[in-house]
Amino acid sequence: RFGVTPSPRELVSAWGFDREGLLAQGASRILFTNGLNDGWSAGGFLTNLSVERDLLVLNMENGAHHSELGHSRPCPSPGDTPDVLAARAQAATLLERWRREVKAESAGG
Repeated sequence: RFGVTPSPRELVSAWGFDREGLLAQGASRILFTNGLNDGWSAGGFLTNLSVERDLLVLNMENGAHHSELGHSRPCPSPGDTPDVLAARAQAATLLERWRREVKAESAGG
């Protein structure tokens, strides 16, 4: 209808964007988030790819598209569910840990 052929494996083929490809490329410190009420979550990573490399997944059972970003004003919004609030807190804690680690690595290198 639109003259486009679906290419569901294109990211894997072009950039190795799957678990094996990311590990082979040395990827680390990536947080994948999913609001499970978002249809796009079906195409995302739903389980941790590597805890050792911090290739982690945070799923929000009641989350929707971009729930984790807290784009609503005020944030948190009265409509935010407990799982979304918890996911934001987990993400903030994780990102702060990564920031400290990178700072320490930079100071030592």
